[in-house]
Amino acid sequence: MREIDFKGTPDEASLTSALQTGGVNGYYAFAISTLDQLRKSKNVKVVDGAGWNVDAFIVSSFKGTLGDKRVRQALSMAIDRKAMIDTIFKGAALMPKALTPPGTWGYSRAIFQAGYDKLPELKQDINAAKKLIQDAGATGKTITIGMSSELNDVALEAGAYQTAGQAIGLTVKLKSVSAQNYINFFIDASARADVDGFFTTNYGDYADPAGLLATLVLPDGSQNYPPYSNQQVTDLMNAARSEPNLDKRAQDMVDAQKLMMDDMPWIPDAFPNNELVTSANLTGAYASFAYMFAPWANQLGGA
Repeated sequence: MREIDFKGTPDEASLTSALQTGGVNGYYAFAISTLDQLRKSKNVKVVDGAGWNVDAFIVSSFKGTLGDKRVRQALSMAIDRKAMIDTIFKGAALMPKALTPPGTWGYSRAIFQAGYDKLPELKQDINAAKKLIQDAGATGKTITIGMSSELNDVALEAGAYQTAGQAIGLTVKLKSVSAQNYINFFIDASARADVDGFFTTNYGDYADPAGLLATLVLPDGSQNYPPYSNQQVTDLMNAARSEPNLDKRAQDMVDAQKLMMDDMPWIPDAFPNNELVTSANLTGAYASFAYMFAPWANQLGGA
C-alpha cells in the first residue's frame, strides 16, 4: 500500500535541510529564500512550472490617501518590480502587466494574449510618479501598510513599498503583526481598520481570470475591501459570466481588466512561477499550479 505523509516544518532553513537530506521528499514553493541553494543541490530537482497566482498589494481602504487612484497609480510606478523578482523570488517570477497571469487563460488564449499585449508595461518611473502625487495633492500624506516582519517575503515587499512611497513624496508607515495574525487582515475588518493595504499571493479557483477578479471587483466580492466600484467593470464581468461564446467572454474579461489596471484596486507586483522541489529520484508530480486542483499524488512515480 502506497502512503504519503505530510510534515510541517517550522521555518525555511529546516525545510531546506529536510529536502536535501530526504526527510522531506517534495514541496511546492514560491518566494522561498533558499531557492538558489536548492537549485544547486544534487539531492533535489527544482522545476519551474506555470503559475496561476499573482503577488500583489491589496488596497484595502479608499478612505485615506490611496482613495485617489492617481496615488495608487503613482505607487505602482514607483515600485522596482525587477528588484523584487530578483530578491524575493530569486528570479522565479514573471513581470506582470495585469492582475491575472497567462496561466489563467483556460480558453480563447489568442484573445487574452492580444489584450495582454496591448496593456502598458509596468515600468518604474519615479519622476512621473512624483508628478501624479503632486497633481493629487498627496505630497507628504501618509499611507500605512500592514505587514509581518516574521514573514520574509512580506517583510521584503513592505520594505520595497516603503522605499518607493518615500521616493515619490509619501510618508509610509508599517504596521507589523505576528505571522499567525497576518491572516486577520483578510478576514477581520477591525484588524485592517487602520491600514491602507497589505500583501497577498492570490489565485482563482479555476483557469479563468474571473476566478480571482470577481472576488476583488464585484460589489459582493469576498476581497472587495475598500469597497471598489466601477459600473463598467461590473457590467463586463456580469456579461462574461453569462456569455456562452468563449471568444466574446474572453473579450469582456480583457476589457474589464484594462479598466481595472487603470483603477488599480490591487497593485500587481509579480507573477510567481510554481516551484516544484522533489528528491532527485522522485518523478511524476505536476509542476504547474494545476497541482492545487488536480490529483497530483496519483502521478508520483510516473514518467
